[in-house]
Amino acid sequence: PVHGYGRWPPDKIFFVAFLLPGLAAAFTKEAHAQVVTVATKLLSPAKLARVNKILQGDIHDLASWEEEMTRKYPTTERMHWHRQVPSWECAKAVRDRDHDRGSVTVTCSGDASVHKDSLMCALPYFFEHFVHAARLDDFPETKIAIGKVPDRLPALDPLTSVELTSAKYLRWIIILMGDLHQPLRLLSTQEDGTRIKVKHSKGSTTLFDFFDDVLTKNIAPLPTDSYIRTRYSIAQKNFAGIRPTELFVRWAEENSAQGCMHIIDGVQRAEKDSEGQYVIDKMLFDELALLSRDLIVTAGVRLAWVLEDILEHRKHHAAHKEGRGKYSYKKTWKQNLATNLGLAAIIVPALLLFFKWQDGGGATAILRMFGGTKHLKS
Repeated sequence: PVHGYGRWPPDKIFFVAFLLPGLAAAFTKEAHAQVVTVATKLLSPAKLARVNKILQGDIHDLASWEEEMTRKYPTTERMHWHRQVPSWECAKAVRDRDHDRGSVTVTCSGDASVHKDSLMCALPYFFEHFVHAARLDDFPETKIAIGKVPDRLPALDPLTSVELTSAKYLRWIIILMGDLHQPLRLLSTQEDGTRIKVKHSKGSTTLFDFFDDVLTKNIAPLPTDSYIRTRYSIAQKNFAGIRPTELFVRWAEENSAQGCMHIIDGVQRAEKDSEGQYVIDKMLFDELALLSRDLIVTAGVRLAWVLEDILEHRKHHAAHKEGRGKYSYKKTWKQNLATNLGLAAIIVPALLLFFKWQDGGGATAILRMFGGTKHLKS
């Protein structure tokens, strides 16, 4: 086991993964349903209606959509995992950190990669379908490498044209935002938990299935609406001015850190039974369950932000077609109104004075406007 992660800032932890053999089950529909529940608590009724209009359905009905698409199109399962070359493992990440060798972000390798169907390629690929390029003009350049989004996803090749629409692309985004917050889906095949056997009160399984399936089917009740709204308020401030594609990478790095620090390392500190399985006692079970719930809440908060951003891109598309000005993340409509009123307070009186002067009244006429002619000789 790799220890000492607690001293390593999450933004310095990174993982690069390799080809995976047989993939495990999908992130459970119970978990996806909870992510959507959190997100919809944060959207106004009007915005939720707009999201449902794009989806051509109800967002609450998508919980089992991943399972349905995987059964219908098995190639799409590759998009629910992240893999990239060269393989990067937790222990190697620690060694490189200690020797100051820099870092590699959890990102898409682009068209040249054999892993261009990976989660971190698929998510920005679908998101870019909704992007209006001019809306991004106000954003500063990205501060980290975000990779090259592929021109196509081979995993989608078997799909028919009716499956390649805005409605379906938005469904993929919603589902993949949930998968992004299952940390073990971002680690290498050596450390994603599929090779670690655990024993818990409900039976024995791999660590991956325990975290991906057992815990998400036994999710603790969600926090209060007030807590969720507070989380969202903080998130909005933190995300402002950062391109969504950069945020995807930051979130992936953060979640990868969770995978090594709290899941893999945490479980490997537990005792083993006679069969070599790590025993998850009640205390560790509760700790991992709490982490699982927090990741689901975090996924829902971030999904709400992504959905609102997509709606802004849609508004921008419509405004561009009508020749209207573009939206800027830097200023709200209230700030723009205040600016316009301030300018009007200066410009309008100046124009009135100018027109009065031009009308032939001269200085006398202007002074009369302010009641100042009684001291002048006629």
